[in-house]
Amino acid sequence: MEISILSRFVDCADRHADRPAAVFAGRSYTYGDLSGLSAAIATTLWQHNVRRGDRVGIFAESSVQTYASILAILSCGAAYVPLRTDNPVARNLDILSDAGIRLVLHTDAEAAASALAAGTGCEAVQTRNIAPIADRLNTIRHRPTDLCYLLFTSGSTGKPKGVPIYATSLSAFLDMILESGRYAFTPQDRFLQMFDLAFDPSIFAFLVPLSVGASFYPLPRKSITYLEVADVLETQQISVAMMVPSVINYLKPYFGELELPHVRYSLFCGEALRHDTLSAWAACVPHAKIENLYGPTEATIVCLRYEWQRGEPPHPQGKGIVPIGTPMEGVQAFIHADDSAADTGELCLIGDLVTTSYWNDPSKTAAAFGTNEAGQRFYRTGDLCRRDQAGNVLYLGRIDSQVKVDGHRIELEDIEFHARAIDNGDREVAAVVHSSEPGRHVIVLFVEGEDVDAPRLCDHLRTRLPGYMIPREIVPVGRFPLNSNGKIDRAALVTRYAAGGAMAAV
Repeated sequence: MEISILSRFVDCADRHADRPAAVFAGRSYTYGDLSGLSAAIATTLWQHNVRRGDRVGIFAESSVQTYASILAILSCGAAYVPLRTDNPVARNLDILSDAGIRLVLHTDAEAAASALAAGTGCEAVQTRNIAPIADRLNTIRHRPTDLCYLLFTSGSTGKPKGVPIYATSLSAFLDMILESGRYAFTPQDRFLQMFDLAFDPSIFAFLVPLSVGASFYPLPRKSITYLEVADVLETQQISVAMMVPSVINYLKPYFGELELPHVRYSLFCGEALRHDTLSAWAACVPHAKIENLYGPTEATIVCLRYEWQRGEPPHPQGKGIVPIGTPMEGVQAFIHADDSAADTGELCLIGDLVTTSYWNDPSKTAAAFGTNEAGQRFYRTGDLCRRDQAGNVLYLGRIDSQVKVDGHRIELEDIEFHARAIDNGDREVAAVVHSSEPGRHVIVLFVEGEDVDAPRLCDHLRTRLPGYMIPREIVPVGRFPLNSNGKIDRAALVTRYAAGGAMAAV
């Protein structure tokens, strides 16, 4: 069976050519504009011999050319691989090498693209001056196993980890969102797009509106602030807002000034959602349906949902966190515990939405994926969960060292790997997350020794890690506390740091 990922967009472009599709800082591009530009870029891709199965790198810039490039890549049956403009060159080179990329598209990232081309021999193509054409965007019908996108997330070995999503999963996601009847999106809707294109909720924020004839409103990536999100919500009369909970955590002091009666769907994903903050936020969006959505990158954006009801009390077993709910169409969820009688354990996922492996990484695949007795492939999320009597899944935290900070998924071991390297691994280090107040998280790096050169270490990390992974503070530690298993007691580090702020030794 073949799948047409972009058929809804092509149909909308035919029927709504003069309607706004994307609005960048007040400048509107119609469906005709976006379709014509996508067709022109697709022609360029064909001229560069991009074909079904190829991977094309694309710098995650906030421009109409970037979104048109994604549509063009998919129309060729190829897969797009986002590259962050603020990544160190070495990290993007790792991604290009792992993905086997020979062509990179960009709008304004001239220097970064040139550095990659010089380091890999791949070709860099600037799309800013490509003119739209009148031709209709022609799209290949995907095979279920065709790769659609490949996202690289933080990895514990110091190299980014590739998550491939194939046509069968992306198609199942779009069908689930658009055909289930759960969401009544219309061409009049205005979607907020606040996510980096290397963060998979961005796919919901632009591809869903383009599939129903609606418009989306991207925020500029270089200057995004939480107050800017609030301004766009208000001035652009956004009706569908998917956000990470960090947004409302930071906006809480301004709730009394926010009036957003036009928001119809207020959706949250990417990290734990606090009940108390959500209860206060609800007054800002009096007419909105409010949902907490859950989904790791490996399960195609979102796969569980919980519809929060105004006035409901905190869940008695939820530790102040809103439940993540029940599985959506295309996925099954079960909780695995070492003790068969336990009701708390690791959340595992099965279904069409779930990918089957990591990209070219058998060891990580073996650790995170398994097969049950029925021969079904499942993914171990690493999330500690339990199910309540109503069948809702409750998120209780991580069972490993992966954390979420401002919506970004981070392996703390990734930070530790690069921090150790500066002194040839001679110093012990420990990266932890400290919650300075509810919903606000910062990374603190503890380093063994009294003579830690924090500025030198920070400069070293900036050449190897994206900005959101740089520790807020580097703290020297005379001797690390150990737990009963002889391991570094990270909880003790967090507790003592919170009690005394910065410290020279523990």
